[in-house]
This record gives sequence, C-alpha cells and structure tokens, in this order.
Amino acid sequence: SPDYMNGLSETEQRRYFEAAADHLKEKYSPENMLYATVHMDEATPHMHVGIVPITEDGRLSAKDFFNGKLKMKAIQDDFHRHMVKSGF
Repeated sequence: SPDYMNGLSETEQRRYFEAAADHLKEKYSPENMLYATVHMDEATPHMHVGIVPITEDGRLSAKDFFNGKLKMKAIQDDFHRHMVKSGF
C-alpha cells in the first residue's frame, strides 16, 4: 500500500525490493528473470519484473508458470510469506 511503502526509509525500501527480486530469482531462476526495475515515479514505489517462462526441459510455457486463478493466488501467497520472513 502507499502508506506502508512510503513509511519505509529509503534503505528499507531498497531492502524490500532486493528481497522481492531474490525471491523471484529463486522461484523462477535467474536465467528466466530478464529484469527487475524499481519505479519511484508514482504515489507508491513499485517494481516491474520481466520473467520468461522457460521450463526446466527448455519449453516456453506461461501455462506451467502462471496458469489460472488458483496458481496466481498461490504465487501471491508465497510472495507474501517470503516478505514476512524477510521482515516486511
């Protein structure tokens, strides 16, 4: 939320986004993560991430990575758990 992110110091915000990027690299592999760019140009600092869904067997498959509402919910829940463990 804007209040939460803007309540963090610049150092804490940097740590937040580093923890987020580290989690995504671990989950999707560094090779699949093209970029993670923090944007400070809106009311809430946020990060844009580009992930190419290449499976372990070399296929390009968004279905395997992000398929359906339940999978997206699980991704969000997993991200939240990681960020809480990281102190956020």
